[in-house]
Amino acid sequence: MNNNENQNLNNIGMNQGSFGPNPIPPQPNPIPQPEQLGQPVNNQIPVEPINQMPTANAFGTQSLNMGQVMENNINGPVNQPVGQTNPQAYNQMNQVNLAPEGMVTAPVAPSVVQSGVEPLMSSTLTENTVLNPNIAQPNAFNNANPMPNQGMPQPEPNMGGVPPVNNMGLMGGIPTPPVIPNNQGKEKKKMNKTLLLVLIIVLIAAVGFGLYYFLFLGKNKAPAVVVSAIMPEELEAGRELVLDNPATYVKVTGMDISNCKVESTLNTKKVGSYEYTVTCGTKVVGPNKVTVKDTTAPTVKTKDLYIVPGDSIYPDDFIEKVDDMSECTYEFETDTSTINLGEAGEYEIAIKVIDAYENETLANAKLIIDPEAPQEYLYCEGVGKGTIENAKIYQTYKYGISGTGNIYNMLRIITYKFDTLEEYQLAEETIEEDSFDGNTGRIDTDIDRYSIMVTQEVEEETLSTEFNLNPFPKTSLEIEEYHNGKDEMCYMDVE
Repeated sequence: MNNNENQNLNNIGMNQGSFGPNPIPPQPNPIPQPEQLGQPVNNQIPVEPINQMPTANAFGTQSLNMGQVMENNINGPVNQPVGQTNPQAYNQMNQVNLAPEGMVTAPVAPSVVQSGVEPLMSSTLTENTVLNPNIAQPNAFNNANPMPNQGMPQPEPNMGGVPPVNNMGLMGGIPTPPVIPNNQGKEKKKMNKTLLLVLIIVLIAAVGFGLYYFLFLGKNKAPAVVVSAIMPEELEAGRELVLDNPATYVKVTGMDISNCKVESTLNTKKVGSYEYTVTCGTKVVGPNKVTVKDTTAPTVKTKDLYIVPGDSIYPDDFIEKVDDMSECTYEFETDTSTINLGEAGEYEIAIKVIDAYENETLANAKLIIDPEAPQEYLYCEGVGKGTIENAKIYQTYKYGISGTGNIYNMLRIITYKFDTLEEYQLAEETIEEDSFDGNTGRIDTDIDRYSIMVTQEVEEETLSTEFNLNPFPKTSLEIEEYHNGKDEMCYMDVE
């Protein structure tokens, strides 16, 4: 084969759309002349040419238009056999290919029924016509051409000519298949974003629940009940305690202490050993033991003693009041054997007070020996004045009456009476050494009666001004008439 023949083969192969590695032999079918287009060939129905002008392909060579291809496939060129072309040309679109005369053709493709491919535009198929399936087929040189889209360049569509037949059996060129993007990366990113969003939502929900639990549920949860004993194991006799109050014995958290119950035999006014039990719901404290001891000396209030010459004296004559948890005894600390009781005079007397547990107190008093010494006392009571609103205030005058009925001495006693222990204790805290509520004198307290007393010694001149009596009455009868006129009650009593 000379160089001219090789050149022809290459040109014809490119015009037929072959892109295989082997050159395509020259096609024996000449390109129809213009005067032949539209004429019947071999007594067949003429095919109207779509584009009578040859069109350059992607490689700058002229290629047959669709009318020529269809005419050649149906009837073949005049006086020329139809051969099989290289299946690579247009194989992606199921185009028919032509083989040069004298070349060995590939095996005939499956039948129309088997392949399922319909003939193009009512074309007549021969046994040499190959319908190009989407599989690799041997070319004219018995070499397998690559499958479509396997890295081989595809021919450009005929520009200006008849578009080639696509793989759907229709004209219109090679359709660009839809590009399906690879969304795996995007789907992965989307899944990661979704997972992150879910985690954020779960975290926010957890934090919100924790905050809600801390602020609300934690507060609404019932606290644990804790009960602890506060009562000491030893108590001093005479200590003032509210023995039926649970707060005296225990400290409670987690419940109202008023719901606790107390069982106790405690008596702080008597020396001895006692037990108590406090129950608060399911919590129980006890039985616990308490020992009451008396290590406190008696509290003693003495009074001056008035006697007439020749009277006898005893230690308890000088005692007005003693506070102690046990029975007390009294002794003269002063040697009374040195005192002449038959003569008028005034003496200092010391008295020793001893309780049952040998706690002792030494107290002092006066002994007045006088022929006109009072033998009885007149008490006249009325309403007093003061600044403490929650107390009832009474004012009592005590007159010493001699054996002849004359007034000997005078005392004024202001008594504050309270209704409750709490009121009494609050008032007691305001007592000074010798003053209470602005009144100066001797201060005495009586917790059993919730009372505080201020005793003042008064002179006849002071009472004369206070009562607006001048001269001041000299007998008990005159004094009693005066107080009765003020709606004050009077009575006689002997000490």
